[in-house]
Amino acid sequence: MMRTRGKLRRRIESVHVTSEPLERRFVLSAYALAVHPPVQIHPAPVHVEFHGHPILSTPRAGDELMNPPIVYSTITPDGTTGPTGITPAQMRHAYTIDQVTFQSGTIIGNGSGQTIAIVDAFDDPKMLSTSDPNFVSSDLHQFDAHFGIPDPPSFQKLEPGGAPAANAGWIGEIALDVEWAHAIAPAASIDLVEALTNSNANLNSATNYARGLTGVSVVSMSFGGGEFSGETTTDSTYTTPSGHTGITFIASAGDSGAPAEYPASSPNVLGVGGTTLSIDSSGNYLSESAWSGSGGGVSAYEPLPSYQTSVAGTNTKRMTPDVAFDANPNSGVPIYDSYNNGTAAPWSQIGGTSLSSPCWAGLIAIFNQGRVAAGLGTLDGRSQTLPMLYAMPSDAFHDVTTGTSTGRPRISATAGYDLVTGLGTPIANRMAANFVSTGNIVVNGTSSNDSIYLQRQGNYLAEWINSATPGVGTPSQLDLLFGATSLTIHGGGANDSITLDQSNGNVLVASNQLDDIGGSAALMMIGTTGSDTVSIDSSTSAYTFASSQLSFANVSSLVFNDNGGSDVITCNGPIPVTLQIAGSDTINVNGGIVTLDFV
Repeated sequence: MMRTRGKLRRRIESVHVTSEPLERRFVLSAYALAVHPPVQIHPAPVHVEFHGHPILSTPRAGDELMNPPIVYSTITPDGTTGPTGITPAQMRHAYTIDQVTFQSGTIIGNGSGQTIAIVDAFDDPKMLSTSDPNFVSSDLHQFDAHFGIPDPPSFQKLEPGGAPAANAGWIGEIALDVEWAHAIAPAASIDLVEALTNSNANLNSATNYARGLTGVSVVSMSFGGGEFSGETTTDSTYTTPSGHTGITFIASAGDSGAPAEYPASSPNVLGVGGTTLSIDSSGNYLSESAWSGSGGGVSAYEPLPSYQTSVAGTNTKRMTPDVAFDANPNSGVPIYDSYNNGTAAPWSQIGGTSLSSPCWAGLIAIFNQGRVAAGLGTLDGRSQTLPMLYAMPSDAFHDVTTGTSTGRPRISATAGYDLVTGLGTPIANRMAANFVSTGNIVVNGTSSNDSIYLQRQGNYLAEWINSATPGVGTPSQLDLLFGATSLTIHGGGANDSITLDQSNGNVLVASNQLDDIGGSAALMMIGTTGSDTVSIDSSTSAYTFASSQLSFANVSSLVFNDNGGSDVITCNGPIPVTLQIAGSDTINVNGGIVTLDFV
């Protein structure tokens, strides 16, 4: 039998323990977790926590009960008149989800065109399908209305095993999963698949049903239990069916620390651990540490997948989690749950890796949106999502290096991959650039008189299209330079201004082309502060920086700013060139007109 994973933290008078027909060992502790100052939350009385540990040496398939790792804040009482905790806008900003765009900033990353399947047990009567005439009274609509989020294009509640009964504990889980997958990817459709009960057999059946639904590209599972010897025989449940578009399966890693739990330990599943997120009032990211409850560890049964070999060390088994997200209930989020709390005071503040899983599901929906726009298919979890995450540059993650989990054994976060927070938490706009990369970067203007400003930021090409503050602040889009083989810049019309700012490093790749469709473009090039070797030859329509060359067409003005240093600059051709000189340069003029502007 599987060990229950869920922990329920409430006021002491509301604590309850779900009994199972097994020997159980309970640990009772009274505590109050520390509050992180940037998150505005309310004080509350001391709470208690129960850890249930069923003991069974030979689990029987189908007998296991899985519980959701939903955790209520220890400092905000259940049932408040208004929401407390991190808001959807703050969460999206903290992890740069609100900065994800595609197609040169013309498509907002919001999950449009994608469908998220959420698998839970029992029924939430307050979650109504968008086709229901009473949808406006549903908890999802009330949540959306409060935070100014549009309702999803489609929300449908599906009950493949028959009509399940309501269950107060799972209703809180359902509210969290649905509301926060939607908060992260507000334009994605959602299919809520309700299993008849929380038995392993029923949840597996519901998951199998969810993966067959048309249009589903990600499945979120905020449940799990202890590993068992036969688990590898059920791993195939978490794979894309033949003939279906790619699906990523995501599971909460658990809220009791080590050891590893299932299904997060399946090599076909993206396991998500938890952190304590600290932000300011605007949602700006300040810091992050491993949450003490974050699940993780080395699997007892699953072999080491090839995508983990680079981080495995001496381990020979599957390691969890893969990634992490905010989970501490004290840096948690509000949910609207009128079934448990009524409509007068419907809000609760929630955490746990039950939050982390649906949030990552929303992220994957957004990345799939960008992939479809780029002509790529949706991600398959085992063959694409997981290998790509482990191959990404480290700057696509917040590396969480502090904090210790409370399991057996206790595990501390470290630099790089660890068994508490995995690879880290998402820097979503950089992660999107990795998932959507084809190796061919295309930057498009929108109309005449465009301003296109390109600058290197680590492994990424930051692009500002018609920005009032180019080169600073949030770019219109990021594209992955790491591994890119071609860069094409299309001006939107006549009289465009294009700037290649190489002060942070070369923005050019192996093959580069600029074509201003309407003509009369002004091309500005900015060098590094070091010693650059530059050639500007308008007779061959080529700009060479170090060993990289840009071919250009329909350009009428050329300016190079040396940005200091000691450069070697060679100019030739009929188009006049202006050199802005701040350093000690060697200038060779083989033909044409060169104007020196000492700055």
